Amino acid sequence: MLGAASSGVPGIAALVLFAAGTAVSMAFVSAAFGYALAQPAVANRVSSLVPLLAVVSLVFGAWYALSAMGRPGLGV
Repeated sequence: MLGAASSGVPGIAALVLFAAGTAVSMAFVSAAFGYALAQPAVANRVSSLVPLLAVVSLVFGAWYALSAMGRPGLGV
């Protein structure tokens, strides 16, 4: 749709429609995910996983930073 209407008013209208649809869908998915995480059964399970998720996040961040600096042997 955006490629077919790439100039003038139709292009702008298509871009605005695409942006609005994206914003609405992201808001819906975020609200649904937040609602699911707020449920007691899920919240109890997630709270027990927080330390593991923190360590995984830290390791990934360190790996990403080192690979961005061009360190050899990091698989990137």
